[in-house]
Amino acid sequence: MANSRSTLGHSDGRDAVRHGPHCGPGLRRAAPQNLRDSSEFLARSEFVRLRMRFGSQMAAALELGVSRSSLENWERGAVRVPAWALVAIGELARETGT
Repeated sequence: MANSRSTLGHSDGRDAVRHGPHCGPGLRRAAPQNLRDSSEFLARSEFVRLRMRFGSQMAAALELGVSRSSLENWERGAVRVPAWALVAIGELARETGT
């Protein structure tokens, strides 16, 4: 073969794959939610305040039984803080006296 490039129907040798903000057909990167002036913002603020009593995200994640990246996503607003997590961190903070 003289030219081993995949042309996929293009005469100039370009691939037909389009590169854009999505990761594949139907998949898109999630943008952080705008949580200002909402109940989600208040829940996130309360969660962060209680989490700070544990010192690090890793310590709080171990207590909650979730990954540190889950906590990070909740705190930065990429994902809503689950109601169970807010209740659980409040109970843990009260029990441990932190």
